[in-house]
Amino acid sequence: MSKYFFDPDGNFVLTPESFLWLRVGTEENIPNIGVWGGEIYNVKDGQRYLLSNFVGMCVAIRYRRDSQLMLLVKEALVWTDENHNPVSEVWDELQGCNIKVVHVKNEPAVRCPITQKSLDNFVLNQRDKSLELVMRFSLDYPNPISVKDYPKWSSYGNYKAVEEFQFNIDSEMYSRPRPKVNFKWIRNSIPYPFMLTGPNHDYTQSMLSEGELGIRILKDINLKMVLAVQTVFPTFDLQIPQSYKDDMRSCQSTWTNIADMLQNQQLW
Repeated sequence: MSKYFFDPDGNFVLTPESFLWLRVGTEENIPNIGVWGGEIYNVKDGQRYLLSNFVGMCVAIRYRRDSQLMLLVKEALVWTDENHNPVSEVWDELQGCNIKVVHVKNEPAVRCPITQKSLDNFVLNQRDKSLELVMRFSLDYPNPISVKDYPKWSSYGNYKAVEEFQFNIDSEMYSRPRPKVNFKWIRNSIPYPFMLTGPNHDYTQSMLSEGELGIRILKDINLKMVLAVQTVFPTFDLQIPQSYKDDMRSCQSTWTNIADMLQNQQLW
């Protein structure tokens, strides 16, 4: 399948089709599973303080809206202990107390067209036996979880973050219609508003994680990660409803979903 994604000299050519092959495979409307795990740290004066472990799970498909290639992803992120058991509170060393956490479910998280322009932020590194695709970008936008409405959860006007995604694929996967892809996700930001940081934080947060896309067999480690997600979110399954594809609106943002969860849990 993937021979069409390489030029005559064997160089990978990044196009919407080749990116979607790497991200979800060549088949349309077939769910692709991803699982990852990592840690979130508070960072102050160059020192890192572990706040929590976490696991994440996503289900993604490619499809067409008219003739336009589309990517749709739903995801969940659950805060855990080091053994992938979900937690409701974590110890915040900087504040010297336990804080409540809000687990995150975005259905959907991404619904966007994949065009050549949308791939401009990717850097491609091709080696003898592997490909690496890296995307870096900065975020700076008005904070939807406003200080006025959520005084215990938010303390800033704009949300700022720098993110990096690394996708790695071995050459033995080049011929597969749905390759297994190793990936890393790094995020450095001001504190998330769903951690009870209060109005006077003077630190940042760093998230480091890695995992797999295109999972075919749930091994012991990622099986426990999936169980953690499904324990917290029993209705999070491996299907993408047709209604998600039919909806023509922009995707509901992470922050809108988090605001709904905060209101439902009435934590302030």
